[in-house]
Amino acid sequence: MTQVVIENPVINSPFEEPTRHFRFGDEGITNELVEGRRRSSYFVPIAQPHKQAQKSFFETEWVQERIQANQLINDIRGRVARWRQKSSLLGRELDSLADVISFGVAPALIAYGCGMQGLWDRAVLVFFVACGVSRLARFNVTADALSAGSGKVSHFEGTPIPTSILLVLLLWAAAAVGAVGPQLWGGAWRVGGFTLHPLVLLYALSGSLMISRIRIPKL
Repeated sequence: MTQVVIENPVINSPFEEPTRHFRFGDEGITNELVEGRRRSSYFVPIAQPHKQAQKSFFETEWVQERIQANQLINDIRGRVARWRQKSSLLGRELDSLADVISFGVAPALIAYGCGMQGLWDRAVLVFFVACGVSRLARFNVTADALSAGSGKVSHFEGTPIPTSILLVLLLWAAAAVGAVGPQLWGGAWRVGGFTLHPLVLLYALSGSLMISRIRIPKL
């Protein structure tokens, strides 16, 4: 049996499912890396007994022909992997729903409560929420492509929806000095017979940036 030297046997993270393993060949383990998790198996030490100094011993080399698949463990691993994949997808959707409510619907309701209640205001606020939903939907669909198979996204396309917290802070500052309702910063315009508060245009800008193709590095 050829002796193989593996300088660095640690090839997977202890916090994630293994993604690589060393290949077993006809003469035992090799230093060749194979993508994917190694299937569970067990070693069958069946060999011819030899006589040496009046004692019998078995040759127990770990070669390919003596390794048998452990079907029970492999089946359990498959079931757990499928369960984790379903849970991951469900968790992603629930996380997106929470983001839409916290950073989309809530800021729009705060703006409405602060006095942006004209027809054009409501149209812009609905547009803002729709942009937030579209932004999260696009991220969920393109996350695998953006991660390039690594499982980690290197950048965002469009500004993340949590940036709407800046709008909330702005309205909080306005409310702190009493600039709400008729005293809302920027006043009110009449456009086509309906009311538009210029401040609501910041919501239109925020929504537009969310659905833009601007690349934002993920920190």
